[in-house]
Amino acid sequence: MNETTSLKFIQGEFSTEQANTLLLTILKNKIDFHELKNIQSKEREGSTDNNALQRIQELKESRMHALELLKTAVLENKKLQIESEIKITLID
Repeated sequence: MNETTSLKFIQGEFSTEQANTLLLTILKNKIDFHELKNIQSKEREGSTDNNALQRIQELKESRMHALELLKTAVLENKKLQIESEIKITLID
């Protein structure tokens, strides 16, 4: 039986500066992680990691969307409510 655990990752109200730092740092780290995965695949197997490349593209699109939201928040002088949960499942 695969059991899933949920962890609260981000929860709170943030200024645009705080949200910018938080979101862009997390997205950059995830992009870097997948870029490293791709480099390691090239070195070990001599081929690109297509899953990593796809994820990098998705994360870059998420970063662009986050930047748009942050820009809107600045222009409208608003804060951001951010909530994020991580679900972890042990699998075979």
